[in-house]
Amino acid sequence: MDRHTQHTIYEEFLNRYERLIISRIYKFKTGDDVADLFQDVTIHIYQKIPVEFHKNPDAFSSSAWVVQVVDRFLISMYRKEKAKKNIHSKTISQLSDFQWNTIANQKISEDSDLHFTETEFDAILKVIFEHISRKDALMLKMKYYYNKNSDFISEKLNVSHVNMRLKRLKEQLQNRVPQTVYAEVKERFFKED
Repeated sequence: MDRHTQHTIYEEFLNRYERLIISRIYKFKTGDDVADLFQDVTIHIYQKIPVEFHKNPDAFSSSAWVVQVVDRFLISMYRKEKAKKNIHSKTISQLSDFQWNTIANQKISEDSDLHFTETEFDAILKVIFEHISRKDALMLKMKYYYNKNSDFISEKLNVSHVNMRLKRLKEQLQNRVPQTVYAEVKERFFKED
């Protein structure tokens, strides 16, 4: 199918079903997301035209087909967003007690003067970085390992309120890990500002 034919079918399709598509989107999302989802859905449909039109040209004149395609697309987008949130919603506070106790019991009693070897300390940082989002881990590394300023981090990672995010990450860490471990991380990694 040539581009001109595909574009013509797409325009006719949008003229006929734009309201239906928008109403289906409103069943899933509201607000600013509707315009973005409308664009995503219509791009998806535009890409389906060459394949679907050859299979069943009458499908494009059926509102049932439109509802089915739009709903499936929106459900798929919802599942992807949910999976992405689940991956990135891990926080330091969700580390199991077993993980921290294993680390802590190897070296610590609350009364002792704790100093981890470099290898042990690297293992602690690795556990921390594995249980936060990649972006948060990069932020911590850029700030405290590479000594980059907040403006640089904000620009490179496309995040706002870097200092506030770092503060919250440190609070999560302080509230979750044994205090002696946190003291070591604070002293050796955070090098408090």
